[in-house]
Amino acid sequence: MRTDHNLTVLSKNEIDRLMLQNVSADAAYRYLSEGLQIRGFSEILSQYYDGDKSALVDGLCKIEKGLHRDSIARKVRDWLSDKYMPSERDELIKICFALGFGERQANGFLSMTAEGGFHLRNPDELAYAYCLRTGKSYDEAVSLIAALKPLGATAGKSFAMTKTVADAFQGVYDDSAFHSFYAEQYDNLGKLHNTAYSRFIFFLDMLIDPSNPLYAEADKKYSVDEVVELYLRMNVPFDKRTAKMTLLQKTIRKYWPNATSIVKMRNRDEDVTRRVLLLLYLVTEGAAPDDGGYDEELSERELFDEHYWRLNSMLHDCGMSRLDPRSVFDWLVLYCLKIGGDEAMSERMLSVLNLIFKTETI
Repeated sequence: MRTDHNLTVLSKNEIDRLMLQNVSADAAYRYLSEGLQIRGFSEILSQYYDGDKSALVDGLCKIEKGLHRDSIARKVRDWLSDKYMPSERDELIKICFALGFGERQANGFLSMTAEGGFHLRNPDELAYAYCLRTGKSYDEAVSLIAALKPLGATAGKSFAMTKTVADAFQGVYDDSAFHSFYAEQYDNLGKLHNTAYSRFIFFLDMLIDPSNPLYAEADKKYSVDEVVELYLRMNVPFDKRTAKMTLLQKTIRKYWPNATSIVKMRNRDEDVTRRVLLLLYLVTEGAAPDDGGYDEELSERELFDEHYWRLNSMLHDCGMSRLDPRSVFDWLVLYCLKIGGDEAMSERMLSVLNLIFKTETI
């Protein structure tokens, strides 16, 4: 495999294990349940902060003025003991300010904990990034956001890519420059990821109207409901009652797309999620615009390598975090990339999900 210098030793070991071994669905299920060394919050934080962790309580108390210190301290203890991770993006951004992160440090931390660094077309995240870059406080960031001209109904209609805004943002180091930059880029700003949306639509259109069918007749068009049921549902239960579910079941089920969420993403009422893009990549076998396909002479290992780099490239272009072999869902995606013969990626996913949720293939 081409060397991936972004991997830690443990992550590289996971990739090597997947690439070199033929893991059955049963073995994959057992490994996800018992063997995978999941990356905890304390480990992630240690990669970006080596100071006294008690500073996190002090910093959050200055930000969360309405909360009692004991409540904040208890929550921080739970995070650092890996009882659970902070899941809200706003909360993770507050942690960056509480610990005095710089912009680059914060961007890396968010990539590991929130599935993507700062979205620099989003006015709020632009302000947070600028304030971390210049050493301002969280309160100053909130005040700056409140003073910005709100986005109008046509925000983001120019379909500008984030890189355009990010390049212009590089030289912004004082308030005057920030406000000038904001005014100049105003028509390019928006809260939704444009590159991710374009890939989402490409994948979705392939499934709605398959000119080169995957599992469907070429002359039939499908509704979004049918696409979700045929390709994306994968027997994952949508029952709201989760009390009796295992931790693994809850982890997989969380954020699993349904027809309503896919329609909202298609209509740009919701942002395209990283999980949806990963699932669509699997069910379309990694199709890409203007794609010449894959070399039929590639071995299983070489094909895994090809998909690994293509998928990470797509995630990077969309402003989303790279694949993390020590994340449950990402490990499962990587397992699905190791295909051989006529086996499909989505079939490998379904076989493990059936074991996780104790369901049978429809």
